[in-house]
Amino acid sequence: MMCEYLNQLEERGEINGEVNLSSLSEKLYDLGRSKDVKLAVRNPDARARM
Repeated sequence: MMCEYLNQLEERGEINGEVNLSSLSEKLYDLGRSKDVKLAVRNPDARARM
């Protein structure tokens, strides 16, 4: 049961979400898109699109 739940979270990117957000933030800052970093942090849908 727990493994199934963890698999679902992983598929949705929620287990490694902090790592993915960190990588995304770094790339956006490198591109000079600091406003998009703020959007990515606050809006999960926007983060998924990026």
